[in-house]
Amino acid sequence: MEILCERIVLLNEFYPLVKDPELPSIKPYKLIAEDSITAMWKYLFCYFEPTEPSAIRSSECNNSECIPSLPTYVPYFEVNSRIINTKGIQVLQDAVLFNEHYYNIKCRQKNCPGTVIETTRPYFHIFIDLDTRTHHKKTHGLKCQLADVPVTLNFVKQYRLIGVIEYIPGHFIGYCRKPSGQWLKCDDMQLNVEGCDETTVITPIGAIYIALSI
Repeated sequence: MEILCERIVLLNEFYPLVKDPELPSIKPYKLIAEDSITAMWKYLFCYFEPTEPSAIRSSECNNSECIPSLPTYVPYFEVNSRIINTKGIQVLQDAVLFNEHYYNIKCRQKNCPGTVIETTRPYFHIFIDLDTRTHHKKTHGLKCQLADVPVTLNFVKQYRLIGVIEYIPGHFIGYCRKPSGQWLKCDDMQLNVEGCDETTVITPIGAIYIALSI
């Protein structure tokens, strides 16, 4: 119960408590927190201090008179769904839409004729959106085994897999990977955290990686 109360306090900053006429009079309210995993990640890690985005993006204009723009947060990395759906999640490194530098981009500052170099610096951890559904009405995406998710990825520096999030309609399940390679299943519909095998078949909707060095 204590954990549930902590969750309500945290989520109520972003989602409303509403009165439900079908609930008992002593507990007439419920929290409506159904949302996409990327929206929840953005709310929880990019809106309030301390922020923990997946990357920080800055730009440098070649026009000396241009007013520098503020860096922006990148809450998560997207993937090329076609590559994942065709070749599998094993090729995640090639599918992630990430470039450290973009050159000759038109400056977004009003009336500025210059071009900018846009630089993306990955942060301490990165969240990768693995929703590869080709249509929003599809309830399930690509299935794979936990062992299929790459253990390490390289984005300027090396990152290690620490977790995968699975989505089944109306519910999320977390799988935590320990440095030893052991997997733990975290399902709030169950009382206890359970160990699970890397051959477990899941429908991943997100993956979390952590930097091996600062």
